[in-house]
Amino acid sequence: MEFDRRWLCGALTALLLTLCACHAAAPPDASVEEAAEAQPVVAQEAAPDTFEEEAKRPQPTDFHRHFMRINNGFFYPNALLTRAECAQILYNLTAADMALPPPTDVDCPYGDVSPERWYYGAVCAAAPYFPEGQWLFSPDEPIRLQDFLDAVSLALGTPEALQSACDELFPEADAGDTSITRTQAAVLICRALGRSPDEEMIFAAENTLLLDVSQDDEYYVDIIEAILPHDYAAQDGAELWADGSLDQLARAPGVYLSAGTGYVVDESGCAVRGSGLLDFDGERYFRYCADGRIYADNALHPCGDEVIFTQADGTLLRDGALDGYTFDENGFYSCGDADVDEEVRAFINSCTSPGMTRSEKLRACYNAVRALRYLGRNAAYGAEVQTIPHDRLLEFADKIFTTGKGDCYNFTAAFCLIARQLGYRAEAIVGECAYSWNWNGIAHAWVELQIDGETRIFDPQIENYNLRAGLDNGIYSAFGVTYENAPARYWKH
Repeated sequence: MEFDRRWLCGALTALLLTLCACHAAAPPDASVEEAAEAQPVVAQEAAPDTFEEEAKRPQPTDFHRHFMRINNGFFYPNALLTRAECAQILYNLTAADMALPPPTDVDCPYGDVSPERWYYGAVCAAAPYFPEGQWLFSPDEPIRLQDFLDAVSLALGTPEALQSACDELFPEADAGDTSITRTQAAVLICRALGRSPDEEMIFAAENTLLLDVSQDDEYYVDIIEAILPHDYAAQDGAELWADGSLDQLARAPGVYLSAGTGYVVDESGCAVRGSGLLDFDGERYFRYCADGRIYADNALHPCGDEVIFTQADGTLLRDGALDGYTFDENGFYSCGDADVDEEVRAFINSCTSPGMTRSEKLRACYNAVRALRYLGRNAAYGAEVQTIPHDRLLEFADKIFTTGKGDCYNFTAAFCLIARQLGYRAEAIVGECAYSWNWNGIAHAWVELQIDGETRIFDPQIENYNLRAGLDNGIYSAFGVTYENAPARYWKH
């Protein structure tokens, strides 16, 4: 019997070794190179710990639906939650099967909810959770906190947990007058439902899960919970998500844009954070804040001491021209004359300091231009000329920068090029002006700037006249005024 036991133990040992060898081997369809890479010595040594951890981690036993969505990697965390979005959230949480879209063939109780809008079915389905007797739903309006709490409590049946979360997030708010952000909506519902995201898995992710929400955000994991459908197992009051749950948020390398801004995602699937210029895939981009957000807005922007133009796809305009603006191979603006460029920069540096904002620099430069000497009179332009031609713009500016004197055309040319160097869209306008010197109007030039989508007049030569005539520039200001409230009457050609 002793011999038999030894023989049996030896046979079992051999069988186990054979099974282990089969388990460690590469799959039948793997290449030789894959098989070699699959069995490094370090990996074999670490295998027991790996098996032990797998044994500790429960297998997924339940599923959490997502109740909010992202758009191309953007969550819009600070956007106010609209009433239509609230209805969609409630539908997502209460629908029997989220694979089925909201109904679109039902009668809607609201007169301002059109069947063509994306939220029509969700609003119809969620109508019981909102106050009865209202004919208008106001779908695009931000929802008030109190209305959100009432609707969610009716839909989920968890008023105590929801109120507790509300007291934590809004300790002193008037629920009747307070709007909530998308982030706050996500947190309130996660708290009301008692959801506990798998923080270990979320923070271990090597790729960027959300473009516009940083891992440092206090409610980062709540947002991931809100947007990600996932299988999970409950353990000690927390969720352990199924392996691969975060794969749904992976993004390919490229540029992701939304509403005039965006992010660059590199080969690792991570957004390229940091500020300043970024070269990627043969193109150049401008990251204007530390989280890596880029402009994609067809607009001029200051970039250090330079000026750039960011196109609608986010790339910088390089080796090209646009509306009299020339950009070199680096994407930096130039007026087209190196000497005048230097004169403009020198003038700006002479009357500004590094700590000033762009608007403060614009004001300081305007005051410095209006303080130059009025002398001489250039020939007037005919009615066919609407803006000072570019070559003459450079000539007029060069003269006043070098001599310190000139007429309205020189004042206008100088300030126009200064404004452009500060990153403003500026034009040197030609026309007639009626002022105290001649109420019938005479040939004149001034500068138009586009500021916050509005056309503004800047006329340093008129304020130069005010200084000489003893008129108060605080009362008769021509700095950033509209045509309607300007101190003079202007007629553009």
